[in-house]
Amino acid sequence: TPAETTLTIGGVAGKFTATTHTADSNGLFTGTGTVNNAMTPNLAAVKGIIHQERFMLFDVAENVLYDGQFKTYNGNAFTASVAVYKNGLNDPQAHMTTEASGTIDANNKSIELTLTGTNFGNGAISLVYDNEYEVDATLARFKTEFSQEWRGARNTVSTGNTLLIAAPNDNNEFKAETNPSPRCRYSPATKTIPDSTINIYDINFNVVDISPATPSCDHLGTDFSGFAAIFDGGPGRADDTMWFMATNGTNSNFSILTYTL
Repeated sequence: TPAETTLTIGGVAGKFTATTHTADSNGLFTGTGTVNNAMTPNLAAVKGIIHQERFMLFDVAENVLYDGQFKTYNGNAFTASVAVYKNGLNDPQAHMTTEASGTIDANNKSIELTLTGTNFGNGAISLVYDNEYEVDATLARFKTEFSQEWRGARNTVSTGNTLLIAAPNDNNEFKAETNPSPRCRYSPATKTIPDSTINIYDINFNVVDISPATPSCDHLGTDFSGFAAIFDGGPGRADDTMWFMATNGTNSNFSILTYTL
């Protein structure tokens, strides 16, 4: 939306126009997509979180994650820069970072995204917002007791291990590691709520190998950042499902976790 403003400096008046985008895209989304001009959706179950100028989308079946940054807006049209991670890696020779463009329908809260790169960085993704995911985010939602944890398949270079997350108190810290032993540990690992009106957490951590003599981590690195969200997994399953996704420019880690005893 254009807004015209008059600015007077030293008795001289001048006008300038600022344009803001009106689409509110914050939230959790689901959708489908095609890559490499496939005739049928090969991204059949895309899940994503959008907050402010960053968005992260993943598809477990294809083991692919997109980490994007909105760059420009023109009305409801936008451009973005997207890092593509396949099998946990941002491979400069195969996937790298690609440019993207798209539109946001503010009324229906839907997004169309076109990727212009190569391999999994080329294609189109359609997303829609689901109102059932919009619940207040609280740090207590992340909380688990000593005998409980969040558990799910770990999507990195190797998907054979399980990701375990525990948050034994209500502060900003959480504990995570991969299983079976020897384990990769996320340390330090923190969570914050950027906006308490939507169900989104910011997460940050480093991945360290606690058994360096027998290395087992396939995604070591520092400065992982991303999103997590907790919601109902179905009837009678209150706050028992988590989407967890993070990247550090080289590796990615994402998972769909279930709250277990």
